[in-house]
This record gives sequence, structure tokens and C-alpha cells, in this order.
Amino acid sequence: DFKQINNDLFGVDNVYDSIQFCSPTHYGNPSGAHVSEKDMDYLFERLDGKEVRLIVEVGSFCGSSASFIADYLKDHNIPSILICVDTWCGDINMWLKGAFSTIMGKSDGQPKLFDNFISTIRKYGHDDVVIPLRVSSVVAARMIEVLKYKVDMVYLDSAHEAGETFMELNLYYDLLS
Repeated sequence: DFKQINNDLFGVDNVYDSIQFCSPTHYGNPSGAHVSEKDMDYLFERLDGKEVRLIVEVGSFCGSSASFIADYLKDHNIPSILICVDTWCGDINMWLKGAFSTIMGKSDGQPKLFDNFISTIRKYGHDDVVIPLRVSSVVAARMIEVLKYKVDMVYLDSAHEAGETFMELNLYYDLLS
């Protein structure tokens, strides 16, 4: 459950109690997610009534998809936890292309992506379902394996780099129950 996962990963009952209020440079919006109601309906139909207790999102950016998934879970009374895996450091495009300058907010050398993510999750009231795990996708996969969590669904939307995505697909496929 939510409390147990927080204790396993962080040694606290709720990680949000320790996160300082932040001033976002950008909010994610569930309507801008790359996953849709139709996609989620399809996935749950394919699961043929199997209970979904743990979902892992790899690549969470500003929280649009996480908020969309959390909304879907709540709207459909699905008692599931969503672990969101990201370093919240950004990728090469975000660092080097000006289009991401506001979202990155890196004038002090520290990207504000995590602040944006946490602010989005709090804005939409999902800090009871979403657990941020601020590590690389590889470290997260290994942690989940060591903790013997049973993962029912994975939403992979991370770095989009050739070799990296293939590796992530393999790592997270192996975690599926």
C-alpha cells in the first residue's frame, strides 16, 4: 500500500510530508498527457478483470500523464498506486534547446522539473496515489526487483534514446506480474 511503499523507499510514511513547498515554472496538465482514456480502457480490458495494484510510470516530466492516470484510477475506483520514476534532470534536448527554458528553469544550474512535477501532483490532489521515485530508470527497476514488488502495468515514456529505451523495455517487462 501507499504507506508501505513510502517506508520501503524513503523510510517515512508519506514522502510528501518532507518535500518543501516549491514555486513551479510550469504545471503539467492531464489533458496534455500522451495517454488517453481510450488507451487506458483498452489496457484494462486486456487485463480481463485482473486486479491492478501497482503501476510504474518511467519518465514523468511535469506530471501530466501521472495526473491523467491518477484521475483515471480514481474515476474508475481502481485502488492502485502509481510510482513515477524520473531523475527530473531533463534530457539533452531540454538542456540545449531554448523551447524548454521556462519548463527547465535552470538559471541556477538546477532544473526545476521536480518542483514542477510535485506542484502538478499537489494541484490535482494526487499525492495520495502518486509516489515520486527520483532515480534513474535502471536504479528504479533494480529497486523494484529487490523489493519484490508485483508490477501490474508499466507506462514507459522516458528518454527516447535508441539504446536506452530498448534496455528500459527489457528491464520493466521483466518486472511485470
